[in-house]
Amino acid sequence: MTHGTQRFLLARVLVFAVYCLVATIVLLGVTEIGVRIAYPEIESSSTSHDLAVDSVYGNSSGLRPNARGLSGGQLFTVDALGYWRYSVKPD
Repeated sequence: MTHGTQRFLLARVLVFAVYCLVATIVLLGVTEIGVRIAYPEIESSSTSHDLAVDSVYGNSSGLRPNARGLSGGQLFTVDALGYWRYSVKPD
């Protein structure tokens, strides 16, 4: 194989890889838009910043003590120790 042939094959492989990447991104985008149009009742399940605090467990975030906020569209509260406060009492 000559040097020119190798460069030509490498260029074709790179073009094919870029084509596949772009096609995948477009397909995922179209799917996302289609789901948002077909099912508008699906909401974001994000957690409000009032509930979280950075670097509780090393580099990971944790719950802010005595906080209240929304998570997944539901109101949650945190106790003084940084644990979820549940309205149901254990047996």
